[in-house]
Amino acid sequence: MEVIPGNGGHVLVVDDEPQLVDIAKQSLELFGCSVATVKSGEEAIAYLQNNKADLVLLDMLMDPGMNGRETYGQIVKIYPRQRAIVVSGYS
Repeated sequence: MEVIPGNGGHVLVVDDEPQLVDIAKQSLELFGCSVATVKSGEEAIAYLQNNKADLVLLDMLMDPGMNGRETYGQIVKIYPRQRAIVVSGYS
């Protein structure tokens, strides 16, 4: 499989499952992205108060604490134009 690199960018991955964080991080780095990871919505908000991300990849269901939708609602209060993808592995 040929990997076509992207144009870089900084992605924040937010997920409470370490294995999924690792998969997302490795995959995004293959496309030339720099990746930061956090384990909760609360950590994501704290991270974004001092850092910027071109994209936030959010898990919809995280326990305990805020879910992805709630987290994004708080993030857009800091950065109203923040781009994000909210995902879930829940079937």
